[in-house]
Amino acid sequence: MNRRLFHLKEILKKLPAQANRMVLFSDEYAMASVWSLEPGDEIFPHQHPASDDVWVILEGEGEYWMEKGGTPCKLQEGMVALAPARHAHGVRNTGKSPLVFVSLTTPQPLHIEPVKGLEID
Repeated sequence: MNRRLFHLKEILKKLPAQANRMVLFSDEYAMASVWSLEPGDEIFPHQHPASDDVWVILEGEGEYWMEKGGTPCKLQEGMVALAPARHAHGVRNTGKSPLVFVSLTTPQPLHIEPVKGLEID
């Protein structure tokens, strides 16, 4: 890992227009990424069989899906969302500005499995 400190305001300035994800760091133990979803964009419902996923919401708002048949929860700036291993999650930006968050996943390697029956309407 080359860097240990990150200034989020500076990173957000460097995100390319309509960027989806920028990896801050990744090693054999963990990965940290910054996500930026434009209004209407989504991360499809999925789970990680052996990794926890923590999202720290920096800007914007969205709907967060956690379980089959469940009601989506509102995500907004300042919130933290946890998806333990094997727990379904997904998000759609329902706001008028980008939804920006940091995602921390551990352990690595990260595997992604789509979740059927957790449709984002």
